[in-house]
Order: sequence, then C-alpha cells, then structure tokens
Amino acid sequence: MTRHHLALLTIATCAWTLCPASAEEGFALKETPGQFLDFLHNGKIVGRYMIGHDVSTPEKRDDNYKPYCHVFDAAGTAPITKGPGGLFPHHRGIYIGWMKISVNGKTYDRWHMKGGDQIHEKFLTQSASAQQATCTSLVTWTGDGPEAILQEERTLTFLPAPAPGYAMIDVTSKLKAVAGETQLDGDPEHAGLQFRP
Repeated sequence: MTRHHLALLTIATCAWTLCPASAEEGFALKETPGQFLDFLHNGKIVGRYMIGHDVSTPEKRDDNYKPYCHVFDAAGTAPITKGPGGLFPHHRGIYIGWMKISVNGKTYDRWHMKGGDQIHEKFLTQSASAQQATCTSLVTWTGDGPEAILQEERTLTFLPAPAPGYAMIDVTSKLKAVAGETQLDGDPEHAGLQFRP
C-alpha cells in the first residue's frame, strides 16, 4: 500500500460474486433504524449493513465501533462473514480502514480501531429496483475524541450475478480529509477495503 496525501480520495470499486444462482425477481431494502439495513433479493437477505454505534460500555463499543457489511448465505438465513469477537475482532464482513492515518503529525489506528470510531451518521441515499439495491452511508472517522479526521461516503450496491452466483456486491468509498494534511498508510493486510468470510 502506498501512502496517500489527500483532500479527497476515492477508493477503487471492489466487487464480489457469490454462488449459487437464484431467480431474478428483484431487490428491496429494509431498515432497522440505528441497527442495520438489509439488502434483500427475491425476499431473501443477501447483505446486512451494520450501523449501530452504542459505545456506552467497553463491551458495547467493541461490538459497535465501525459500520461494516455482512454477506449472507444463499438461503438468506445467516451471515457467511465474520462479526465482532473471536480471533481478530476488528475483522468484520466488508469493511475499510488503515492502520496508520497521520493527521497534522498525529497517528491514528483505524484498522484495529484503537482510541476512535467510525460512526454512521445517516444514509445519504437509498434505492431498490428489480435490477439493484444501493445505499450511500455518511461515515465520520474520529480522532482521539469526538473530533472528525475523515468524512466518508460509502456506497454499497447489490446486483444480480451471472450463474452460478446469487449476488454481486459493488463497494465504493470516498474519503475527505477534514482536519488537515492527511496520510493513509499500512501494509496490504492492514489497509484499505477488506472482505472477511
């Protein structure tokens, strides 16, 4: 991973295709406010964007310090991606972060989520049709306290996949430095957009 000076950085779009096949009846969104947004295809959950931010106890913070997207099995009954806890508790579904974010001479770890959070503020867009379901989430990345170091627009789009797939997922992230000169850094295993089954 190269280091980036940024005022606005767009992360390259990544896509995943999931197998096996399903019929093409259409997509829908179903929000449980303050907790998650479900992406449904043909009535089955294919993805769940986790947006909760309850940090009232250390244990709850560990479960809620960043938004991420679970990917569900073909039956739509359970995630096939990792959530909180276990080995490497910061590995969760589809997520984004950097181990070394330098802002005005200070360094923050928004990979392991030490000392700060990524907070889903609101949805900027939500739409669903027969062809796709998409949302854009406004996410604030904090420093040591409540101050923002980055503002992110994270767009998740679920699309039908060619057989034998059952969904294709497109993720695009736009990051804006809001606290001064910023560098994003880390090795390939601790930086950027990740998928953790």
